[in-house]
Amino acid sequence: MIEIALHIYAYNVLYLRDVWNLIDFIVILLSVLFVLLDMLLPESGFKNILRIRGIFRMMRIFLLIRKLNTLRVKRELVKRGLTKMGYDLRSPLEKVIDIL
Repeated sequence: MIEIALHIYAYNVLYLRDVWNLIDFIVILLSVLFVLLDMLLPESGFKNILRIRGIFRMMRIFLLIRKLNTLRVKRELVKRGLTKMGYDLRSPLEKVIDIL
């Protein structure tokens, strides 16, 4: 929740325009809601419904894997010094170091 709050503070509504960020926000919000309901509700028939929070935790793991993969790809592009059009912006020294 803190990560999402900081992203929304930094990027305003633009953060939620990305579909994956919106799905991540909804999954985390529902997970927190189910945990709060689990803590606040007495033993009742709602306990069986609240078991689906495990599904949201699994979805969060898949979303985190997707984010890590995206970061890895971006890091590789920066490491290679490539622009979106495919131009290599590294200096000759950086190219030689990569070869070595």
